[in-house]
Amino acid sequence: MIMNRDGRHYVEWVPPLCKANCGRRVKTPGFEYCHTCAMRIKNSGENNASKRPEVKAKIKANHPANNGKDAGRTARISKAKTGKSRPDMVGDKNPAKRPEVRRKIALAVGPISKQRWQDPEFVRKQVQARSKPKNKFETNVESILNELCSGEYLFVGDGKFFIGTKNPDFVNVGQKKIIEAYGEYWHKPEEEQQRIDLFAQQGYQTLIIWDYELEDIDKLKKKILEFHVGKRLNDYNQSISNEMMG
Repeated sequence: MIMNRDGRHYVEWVPPLCKANCGRRVKTPGFEYCHTCAMRIKNSGENNASKRPEVKAKIKANHPANNGKDAGRTARISKAKTGKSRPDMVGDKNPAKRPEVRRKIALAVGPISKQRWQDPEFVRKQVQARSKPKNKFETNVESILNELCSGEYLFVGDGKFFIGTKNPDFVNVGQKKIIEAYGEYWHKPEEEQQRIDLFAQQGYQTLIIWDYELEDIDKLKKKILEFHVGKRLNDYNQSISNEMMG
C-alpha cells in the first residue's frame, strides 16, 4: 500500500511482462501484450496485408523496375550487391569519368586539397581512417590465392601497406609481387598499365585481375599461377615433372 499526498492509500500498479516473453512490460492496463508484440501478432499470418495476393500484385505493379517509369533501375544496382555488371555506367557512360564532370570535380576540390592528396602521409591517414572490410570481389580473389598459393599473398587493401600514395590490394613481400583486384565500375582499362609501371619503379611486379575474369575461374587460376611462378605454366609443370622423375 502507498499513501498519496491526500493521505489516502492506494495499490501501486506494476506493469506485467508481455505474454510473448519479449522482455518488455505491458504499459496499458488490461492488455496481455506490449504494443510491439500486439502489432506483430495483429499483422501476422493471413492478417498481414502484404501477403494477400491482390496487395502483392499491386506492390509489384507499382515497383519502379516493373512499371516502365525506370526500366533501367535493375541494371544500375551496384555490382557489389547483385554480382551483375552495370553496362550503363561503364567507361565513358560513367559520369565521374567524363572530362567535363572531372573538370567540375577538380574545381570543387581546389588546388590546395589536390596538393594534399599528393602527400603520402596524408593519403595513408585518409585511407586508414576510411578502411572497410574486403568486398565480395576481393574476398573471391583471396579465396583463389589461398587455394593456389596459401600464405603467399596478404590482403593489404585496408591501408596496411603503401607504395607512395597507392594502397595495393594483395602483396607478396618476399617476391615483391602485387595483385590488384579491379572492378569495371571503379577503374578504367588505361589505369592497368599505369599502375604496373608505377609499382615497377619500386621493383614490384604487378598483376591486375578484373571482376569479369571470375566468369572463367580455370583461366583466371592459370593466369595467377603463371604470374606467381614467374614463367609460363606449361614450362613450370614440365620442370616439376622433371624434378619428380630425376
